[in-house]
Amino acid sequence: FLNQIKANEKAWDYYQNKLTPYTRKATNHWVMSAKRESTKERRMKILIESSLEGKKIPMYRQKGK
Repeated sequence: FLNQIKANEKAWDYYQNKLTPYTRKATNHWVMSAKRESTKERRMKILIESSLEGKKIPMYRQKGK
């Protein structure tokens, strides 16, 4: 799954350099724990879009900021 995010340089830079190791690990688990392939793909899309915006995935964003 990392190949998909590596394909987008801006998203990969945010993922590698801006997220803490814990957040990266938790995000990886969130994507890979999906049972259906379609859910994994949807979550991967959310991860890439969030990274492009310079944001964490929605479940790890702080409310009100």
